[in-house]
Amino acid sequence: MSENLEISVKSFHINSHDKNSFVDVLISSPSPVQKRTLGKLVIITQINSEIQTKNLINIINENIRSNYYSNINANIEFSLESTLSDFNKKIKEIEKIEKIKDLKSKLSTCVIIIKDNSVYFTQHGDISSLLLHKTKIINIVEDNVVEDNPEKIFSNIIIGKITKGSTLLFSTNSLFDYTEQEKISNHLENSNIENTTEFIRKSLDAKEDISYGIGCVLIGEKKILEEEIANEDDDVSYEDRNNMEQNIIPQLIGNINKPLGFFKDFSNFVSSKMKSLSENKKLNDFINSTKKNSKEAITIISEKSKENIKKGGESISKKMKVFFTSIPSTVKTAIEKTKKINEEIAKETPKERFARYENNIKTWYKELTLAKKIVFVSIIVVIFSSLITYRIWQQNEKAKIAENEYQDSLNYIKSIQNESTSSLLYNNIPKAKELISNAEYLISNLKTDSKTRQENKLKLEEENKNILNKVYKIINITNPTVLSDLSSNNPAVTVNINKILFFKNSLYAFDYKNKGFYNIDNASKNVIKITTDANLNEIKAMNIVSSENGNILFIDSSNNMYTFDGTSINRITLKDSYQTELNKYSISDINSYSQTLYLLDTNKQDILTIKKGTKDYGNVYSWLKSSWDFKDVTSMTIDGYIYTAKSNGLVEKFYRGYNRAFTLDEINPKLQNIVKIYTDDSTNNIYILDAQGKRFVVFNKNTGSLVGQYISTSFDKLKDFYVDSKANKAYILNDNKIFEISL
Repeated sequence: MSENLEISVKSFHINSHDKNSFVDVLISSPSPVQKRTLGKLVIITQINSEIQTKNLINIINENIRSNYYSNINANIEFSLESTLSDFNKKIKEIEKIEKIKDLKSKLSTCVIIIKDNSVYFTQHGDISSLLLHKTKIINIVEDNVVEDNPEKIFSNIIIGKITKGSTLLFSTNSLFDYTEQEKISNHLENSNIENTTEFIRKSLDAKEDISYGIGCVLIGEKKILEEEIANEDDDVSYEDRNNMEQNIIPQLIGNINKPLGFFKDFSNFVSSKMKSLSENKKLNDFINSTKKNSKEAITIISEKSKENIKKGGESISKKMKVFFTSIPSTVKTAIEKTKKINEEIAKETPKERFARYENNIKTWYKELTLAKKIVFVSIIVVIFSSLITYRIWQQNEKAKIAENEYQDSLNYIKSIQNESTSSLLYNNIPKAKELISNAEYLISNLKTDSKTRQENKLKLEEENKNILNKVYKIINITNPTVLSDLSSNNPAVTVNINKILFFKNSLYAFDYKNKGFYNIDNASKNVIKITTDANLNEIKAMNIVSSENGNILFIDSSNNMYTFDGTSINRITLKDSYQTELNKYSISDINSYSQTLYLLDTNKQDILTIKKGTKDYGNVYSWLKSSWDFKDVTSMTIDGYIYTAKSNGLVEKFYRGYNRAFTLDEINPKLQNIVKIYTDDSTNNIYILDAQGKRFVVFNKNTGSLVGQYISTSFDKLKDFYVDSKANKAYILNDNKIFEISL
């Protein structure tokens, strides 16, 4: 019985100091659906070689992650094998781009998947895979030896379970050049994964020179410690503290006592000197004489000071009395003068006030001597010259800073574009999209205040457009080949082609309203009109169906069904009750699978089925098991699943009457007006015609990934298409023209 453990994953990595060994550890953050089906992906990758592309290691890991989770409908083993097989193919591409010979010998990689308590992993190169349980260390790979296949890496996948008390350690072998396995194991025994990861990191930080990049991942039970063994800031053991108390502290106290002895000696020296001075007779006589003379001098000065203060006091008293008596009149006079000045100023107009200021300045200037005038004018000139010079310098400095910032922005945008191109080389589409989106934002904020800057912006926009075309796999078709133009040269004859179909080695075109059937000869491109029954009603839908041995079945506005074999038209007669039931519906599209017809009714929002027995068709039944919105559905196609496309660009998938999860890669611009969708059980692709986007779009229907977008300004009235997968060509109906494009 397996234990239900909460699993913890911790990692770190460092690159070498001499920049010739690069490591990256990726721990994925899958969506709930991805985690439930494919688990959590962890990757360690190391390259011991000089590389051309910045972030190559990150690109490799992102590519593996993206490919792995693209197989969401598969199981873990299949997705892992598919991803590793794809990576084996890319090795040669990386060698060519990076100019690295024999990359396999320089590459070390470990790919790990964790789902619940189970672990799946495979590795190549100098990677250690250890199981740590208590103090035991088991090398997993040595115990599961499998012969190496020299033609590819990742030749075996190991599967196991994480049990209570055990930890898996995956690491580049270079880790153990600096940290012993036993130390890691002992630390884990008394701690948890988080603390052990930090312990390893700190051990490596203490090393001065790391020759090779190091990456490490620890996987095990999430354990919360009740009591930490040691505080992070307290690295002193009990023995170290005991040694400190016995040896270091007494020594410190001894050192402290040394300066205290010095101060004691100094104090005794001063006391002895003071005592010898106090016993000197001549010095004592001099001091006593000085005291006596000072006392007599102070007495004389005191008497004289009293007399002067008495005389001066009487004079000051009189003056102070006069001063305080005059204060009221002085204040009153000042207030009156101030009031009068304010009244005069208030009466002045701005012009008069300016004239007064001007006159005062002129008067002041006239009174200056010639020398002072020259000095004054010189000072004014110097001040203005300095201000102008400073302003010019300031503007130049700002211009230099702005230009440097502009050049930095240009270089940064170019570096982003280069990195995006590198991501495309390794099929890392999500990373390329993110980078080019950042570049687009930065380009939009560039200044265009000069012709040169306008040209720079245009160049960057053009480069961004080229990269976006690669990201979204856009193929621009400037002059598509016209296979046939069915427009009538006679104004009296109206032609409106609605449908093209290829069967019996011929291409046919159909005009629903005018009941026009046309056969186009591929070699001569001649158009042959086929005579039809004039009594036919307007055609509503048609398609090649398997229930009629690959002939065409169509239905008219009266819900009568007919077959067309390339030359003649035949009516299909249903039982009256069956025909009555069919007449309740308004059919907009027809398709088939095996001996069953599938008919789309957008008004009643339903898909109907009519099965064919040995001879005749049976009754009409609703295929859907639950209600669904088919109001805006424009087209449907079948390969065992039914796919529907809406005019707003939404594509949905159904199986046995129920909707199934289905998503396509997001493209730019988004799908907006789908006029037709097509696939069958002989192709892995799904084809879409987007009228508003003027494009023919191809997706991989298994992964939802974009294969290509074929865009042309000539695609201005798109209606229908046919794909010849054997010839790798598509025939596009645009108005009454049929274009031929190579896929």
